[in-house]
Amino acid sequence: MAFNLYRAESTKISKHISVHTQQGQIEYRLAGIIYFGGFHFTCRIISADNHIWCNDGRDMGSRCESQGTLKAMETHMLKTMGNRNVSVAIYVRIDDQ
Repeated sequence: MAFNLYRAESTKISKHISVHTQQGQIEYRLAGIIYFGGFHFTCRIISADNHIWCNDGRDMGSRCESQGTLKAMETHMLKTMGNRNVSVAIYVRIDDQ
């Protein structure tokens, strides 16, 4: 599930979201964030074990840099990466339901 958050300064990024359906509640975890600024996109990728990796393809090529864990990062810090602002938040379904 992806949410367009471009120009959403007051929007908060959640590490987890719940969706209520006829089959019950479905849980999703934050899996990636895309940022825009400086005329190109950058991203953070959050692995299943909640480790954060960042990539700026223009400056880093195919190499990703570790930024610790999602648990250790405060949610307000997820809205920016350097001078770039959040554009899209990507969530994946948690399978152990």
